[in-house]
Amino acid sequence: MRFITLVLGSAAALTAFSIMSTHAATPERLLPYHILQ
Repeated sequence: MRFITLVLGSAAALTAFSIMSTHAATPERLLPYHILQ
C-alpha cells in the first residue's frame, strides 16, 4: 500500500512539474522553484 501511494505521489509530482514547466517557461519562475525544492 505504501509503495502504491509513493508511486502515485511521485507520478502526480512529475505531472505537476511538467505542467508547471510548460505553463511557466520563463527561467525567472523556474529557478526559484528549483531552489525551493
